Amino acid sequence: MSDTQELEEKARQIEGAIAVELEALAELMAHPPAQSAPAAMKQRLVAAKRLISKLRKTSNAAQKIVASGRKTQSQRRRDIYFQGLRHRLRKWNRVQVTYDQAIAQTPTPLTVGDTPAHFAQQLEVIDHVYTAIYGLLRADTQDDRAALLGYPDIPLTLSRFSACCHAALRLCLAQQKPRPLRFLDVGCGVGITLLSAARVFDRATGLEFDPGYVATARNLHIAVGSDRVEVTAGDAMDFDVIYFFKPIQSREKMRALEHRIIAQARPGTVLIAPYMDFATDNPHQPCHSIVRYVHVVGLTESQANALGQEAQMIGPAIIPPDQDKDPKAGFLAPLIDALAQRGFALKEDRPQI
Repeated sequence: MSDTQELEEKARQIEGAIAVELEALAELMAHPPAQSAPAAMKQRLVAAKRLISKLRKTSNAAQKIVASGRKTQSQRRRDIYFQGLRHRLRKWNRVQVTYDQAIAQTPTPLTVGDTPAHFAQQLEVIDHVYTAIYGLLRADTQDDRAALLGYPDIPLTLSRFSACCHAALRLCLAQQKPRPLRFLDVGCGVGITLLSAARVFDRATGLEFDPGYVATARNLHIAVGSDRVEVTAGDAMDFDVIYFFKPIQSREKMRALEHRIIAQARPGTVLIAPYMDFATDNPHQPCHSIVRYVHVVGLTESQANALGQEAQMIGPAIIPPDQDKDPKAGFLAPLIDALAQRGFALKEDRPQI
């Protein structure tokens, strides 16, 4: 047996031991931050660090061995393995930094409201362009019958919609809702908001009464190649997040729709209702506000407050559901996934939006 072959076998054994420690650490991280076990987590992390130190020495030893002559197929395969190993060891440094941030227990507000002046001006430009595109898609597409019944397509600014979705995502993660996370837009109009929601949630569905809007929305989603978005002329409430922005003009009919949504939604469902009438007209409904425009169904007031505090411990990273995973992550993968479920992404993995 050659020296490099012995080093490969040793490295693989150490990687297996590290995987056991990091999988156990990931399972501990699956508990809500308030219920975490710091001592057990520290024990697993220290054990993993000790093993990674040994693994690094093994990798360095293998790198110093220079094969003479033409490499065999086994040697080439071994080179590929050690290249992947060095990739994992380099990535471990970033995983540690992200892990330290996740367990620091530093709350990040679920903000849906004021932003710094300079940033607000940037968002204003984005919102202007978004609204203009929305208007072009909406022009001359509303069905006459739907218009008579009073079903307008009112666009919410993209900045406010994104802020609400961000807060809703963190509330879902704080509740440890199972994947896939499903988003519903009641009265989705031409469907452009669904494209934004699909960057945050696993599935985005739009319900629309107007057949003209349904056709426009479907054509839009086909054109941009979004396979996690669907638009239907139906009725369903089995979703994790439900969004509605006055899809009906009549306040009486709108109130009836609100009551129906609250009654049919599962406990823990997050509602995004970005208008003041919803909160003032439903004070006695089993639905409590977490932050402005964002509510949760089926919890007591104290439970809702506790959920809001728990959600502030979830990190602010938005990791697109379709983001490719690192095929070379190896033993790091369970911990990276656990960090993502806590709302924390490695620096180089954060989407540049």
